[in-house]
Amino acid sequence: MDSQPDEVASRDATGVWRIKCDITNPNLPALEVWGRGPALEGEGDMVLDLSQVHMVDSSGIGLMLVLVRGARAKGGKLVLRGANELIRNVLKLTAMDRLLVIEP
Repeated sequence: MDSQPDEVASRDATGVWRIKCDITNPNLPALEVWGRGPALEGEGDMVLDLSQVHMVDSSGIGLMLVLVRGARAKGGKLVLRGANELIRNVLKLTAMDRLLVIEP
């Protein structure tokens, strides 16, 4: 799936980013454009709703590291909401759960 940046994420009125695709290599080009641009707007925490995301691969973990750094640079943290069990397990196995906040 060759997604465009506006197709992979949208921001709601509360500032939460809803991710609309899997965070995997095929979607990485559009996710990187989003992650290095619109995702870094604003101050404080960067909150991502992953309820529509089914899987994250190693490319996605790399993108999350970029987002963690971006959130920290603005004085906040990366917060993930709605991650399924598979994604939570990947985050634990890669120790990413120590770098970000995982909420239900």
